[in-house]
Amino acid sequence: MEIATLGCAVRVKLSEDKKRIADVRLGYGVAGPTPMRCKKAEQVLIGSLTGDKEAIEKFLETALSELKPRDSWRASKAFRIQLIRELARRALEGAIERAGGNVND
Repeated sequence: MEIATLGCAVRVKLSEDKKRIADVRLGYGVAGPTPMRCKKAEQVLIGSLTGDKEAIEKFLETALSELKPRDSWRASKAFRIQLIRELARRALEGAIERAGGNVND
């Protein structure tokens, strides 16, 4: 039997010039008893440049503060924390690129 440890999804809407984040949504599945959205983290990133590393780090830290990862026999709390950050980073970068932006600007 396969059971997911954590799932993450990011949706991004960029400004017309593709340089700024106009809107963003961040959601996690299997991070708690129900799927969760990280609304505070979303607000942190709106208006930021697509390549603003500091804003992205704050986005990741805020998401982590909104979730309450736990230890279980499937995955440790430390591993879940690592996944929360890394999955959000990868999903955000992918969403920006698919929307026509550049994370290296």
